[in-house]
Amino acid sequence: MPEYNTQVIYEPKVNEEYNILAADAITTRNGLPGVRVELAAKNKLDKREYGVTLWPSSQVSSTSKWGAFVSVLGSNTDLWIAQRIRIVSMESKKCSIVLVDTHTQKELDFKEEATTK
Repeated sequence: MPEYNTQVIYEPKVNEEYNILAADAITTRNGLPGVRVELAAKNKLDKREYGVTLWPSSQVSSTSKWGAFVSVLGSNTDLWIAQRIRIVSMESKKCSIVLVDTHTQKELDFKEEATTK
C-alpha cells in the first residue's frame, strides 16, 4: 500500500479567536475555484493547524461561509492576512464571524494580566 502525503487541518471552533495566516486561491480537481483560509488559534498553546475552504460567488448570502468572511473582511483576500476573527457560527446557512479589534484586545489582555499578578 503506498504512503500518502496527507496533512490534517482542523475545522475552526465556535467562540474561538483565530489569526488569518493565508488566504490562497485553489482549484479542485473538478475545476471549481475556491479560497483556502489558513488560521492559527489565538491560544498559543494550541499548535494545531486550522483552516476553512470557501467557495467564492458573485452574489451570496451574508450567512454563507464565503458571505460571512466577505461581509466582515471585504472581498480582497490579500487584505485578510494578519486579521483576527472570532467564529460565531459555522453551521450551514448560519455562518457568522466577527473581526476582533486587536488593539482593544491587547489592552484588555494587559489589564487582565496586571490584575492577576
